[in-house]
Amino acid sequence: MKKYEIEKQGQIEFFETFRIDYQNNNVLIDYTDGVWKGNLLEFKLNISNINRTLFQAIKYLSRMRIRGESVPANILLISLNQQICYYFKSEDYFDEIHEVYFGASSKNNDSFVGGTYVKKIDYSNQEGVVDLLNLLRMSNYMPINIDENCIVGWAERYYSFYPKATKGDFIGDDTGKVKILGEIRNPKLFKGLINPYTKKSNEKFKYLMDKLNDKLRKKTLGAFYTPIPYCVKAKELLEIAIKNIPEGNDYIILDRCAGTGNLESVLTDEQLSHCVLSTYEYYEYKVLCERLADKVRLIIPPVEMEDTYNCGFVSCADAMSQSYINNPLIRQYVDNPKCNIIMYENPPYNDTSSITGEYDENGKKYTTRNKNSFVFQEMSKVKNEFKNSNISTVRDFANRFIWSAYKYYLIKPNDSYVVFSPVKYFKTLGIIPNDNKKFVKGYIFNRKWFHATPSGISCVLWSNNKTTESKFLFEVFDINEDESLNKLHSIEVKKVNKTFNNYQEKYIGQNLCKLACNSSGYEEVNKKIETTSYDDDNVLAYFCLVSASFDLGRLVYFNGRGFYLTKDNYFNKLPLFCAKKYP
Repeated sequence: MKKYEIEKQGQIEFFETFRIDYQNNNVLIDYTDGVWKGNLLEFKLNISNINRTLFQAIKYLSRMRIRGESVPANILLISLNQQICYYFKSEDYFDEIHEVYFGASSKNNDSFVGGTYVKKIDYSNQEGVVDLLNLLRMSNYMPINIDENCIVGWAERYYSFYPKATKGDFIGDDTGKVKILGEIRNPKLFKGLINPYTKKSNEKFKYLMDKLNDKLRKKTLGAFYTPIPYCVKAKELLEIAIKNIPEGNDYIILDRCAGTGNLESVLTDEQLSHCVLSTYEYYEYKVLCERLADKVRLIIPPVEMEDTYNCGFVSCADAMSQSYINNPLIRQYVDNPKCNIIMYENPPYNDTSSITGEYDENGKKYTTRNKNSFVFQEMSKVKNEFKNSNISTVRDFANRFIWSAYKYYLIKPNDSYVVFSPVKYFKTLGIIPNDNKKFVKGYIFNRKWFHATPSGISCVLWSNNKTTESKFLFEVFDINEDESLNKLHSIEVKKVNKTFNNYQEKYIGQNLCKLACNSSGYEEVNKKIETTSYDDDNVLAYFCLVSASFDLGRLVYFNGRGFYLTKDNYFNKLPLFCAKKYP
């Protein structure tokens, strides 16, 4: 029998001897040997180096803290062959547990020097068994400090208990008109598990604000925060736009979705003095003000009033509303013929079709920024003017931001737009008109570093110049582990005249089937089935477009955005399946 198998067998015998339900999912947590009540257990056949084994356990506790798991108060190192338990207190290694460790927990532990164990228990005799049983009955935990390394894990745990809770319920803020302490400042659910967070503001979590949203708000806001290396490259495009400002003209850099100000954090003081910023989420607004209010020209609103806070949002900062578009603080620059507008944005990009609403702190449901917004209504009126467009074009927040930028702000010669967005807005949808918007320069970045899934996202500088271009050259960058930029290659993006919709075929079958699937391939049981499903011998598969990727399945896709592959058409249609696949 191999050493690992012998150790595992000894571990099971230990659990059975001390009546530990090791088949309980709450015992064998992740890669630990076991967590029982307030005890972390680490088993070895023979512990020859206590410090090395102790450091391995400390690394486990560090990872538990980062994941938002309760940190046991006791560390029990079990030497199975010797029937010895070395008992340590987690609080004695408080600082070490608050470090972040990389790599396997069992590696690179030889240099660690710990303190003396609290007690060495020989459980080969009855007296030792009683001592160990008393420890195993303890349900005590070590309260940990909340920091930027662990707050996401604890937020996810909090929302799993309170699905209707908001970011305000979790982090709170004690600096403005609205005083909400939040769970991290006044622990109730996590009382005894975390220490109260004592800093007044949430500035420390500025790069994680999107991750701290509850799941519904993440979907509603569609927010992904810009990594600093990408901000530096975007600044290069901004500086090209600034050089294009006519001599004697003033200019503003307008960002309607600034979040916590990551995109602006790399700008010079001179560039910041031209910035007009806003963000829709209240706790982002608080961080944005703390970081940049004394450096930029204007933040909307300039100061917090009694009515600024509105169910977790900033009441006058919804960029999709008519009141925002007509805000005199912004119009004074847009309407000034001697002032140019440079829009500088990483707009939210998501489809709001599945958003049904949110809950305020009293549990009351209210409508979010979806089909009721002014920009949605106005853009819907002209959607047929876009190339290859449908209602999903209007539902996408990024498309609305880009369309409204040119509709209401970028109206003068020498106005410019530096914008992050998937390329579809100009590649297939034609939201930017061909005749008066010139592609100046662009980059493709890996969207993975926006706390999102890996894919390409463009950053483009557009100017108000006439052009007939149909293809664009992009430099492609990714981020290295040391946060430096790595230029991969260049890629040409061409405008597309035909889309997936042009190749669909209508199929009328014989044998009706009531089943439909969702994007995971499982049967859709919650959403409305928007198409007719057939189970015919002539049907080979269903071909659909899901999250910008082509998928094949046996069942019809619930929203009907696709078509059947049949014995008659598969030879001509199946090559489309390869069109979006990476080599």
